[in-house]
Amino acid sequence: MPINKYRFAELNVEMETHGDLLDSRAEKYLYDFSGEPDISIHVPVDFIKKQQKDYPYLTFEELDYLITGAGFYFKLSDFNGFMLHSSTVVYNNKAYMFSAPCGTGKSTHTSLWRKYLGEENTYILNDDKPAIRIFDDGIFAYGTPFSGKTSQSENKKVEIGGIVFVERATSNSIARITNPIEAIGLLNWQSNYYSKKERISKKLTLFEEVINRVPLYKLSCDISQDAFITSFECLTGQKFQTN
Repeated sequence: MPINKYRFAELNVEMETHGDLLDSRAEKYLYDFSGEPDISIHVPVDFIKKQQKDYPYLTFEELDYLITGAGFYFKLSDFNGFMLHSSTVVYNNKAYMFSAPCGTGKSTHTSLWRKYLGEENTYILNDDKPAIRIFDDGIFAYGTPFSGKTSQSENKKVEIGGIVFVERATSNSIARITNPIEAIGLLNWQSNYYSKKERISKKLTLFEEVINRVPLYKLSCDISQDAFITSFECLTGQKFQTN
């Protein structure tokens, strides 16, 4: 099986791939670096086949894709990073991350941003599992090959303008999350799972950094233009001009 070199989230990554799904999603991230990789991921074929017994509704290539992604995000904490299950839209050089359980409407909401702001003014950084990394000069979101059911991702680094936890509602409202315990719970719910105490402790430390430096919100919304306006005006501080 091919072992290829990539670069995403500002890390040199070596991955062994087993099919077209991961190959195609990762193609734009190919990077022929020299020296040792920051992260190396090799998932044995036998292990993937064994997992198929527990997940018969997934193909071999889908499991390869998911397990390899989980391997990357497991190791990302060594580089002050973690995954946030979210659809992330970029506008005016800021990344706005909309997080929610599958099927709630996070991708639907970011599509509203693209619809009303224009596709020429926005793009999706990652539609499902962007990476977050923390540095002294900022907290940044990154596109990765691991973008869920779609191939919407860009190999870019963008400073985070806000993180929003979305819930369905019949009217639209948004509120800043001020309770740190609530914020940690929401971040943890939509992030990668660790079982070892050291990894859990590191992740909680990273969450605290995010909470202290990035605004977090809860958005109750439908799928109307007003839903977009509610989040847009709060997050950007700009007034949206309707026609």
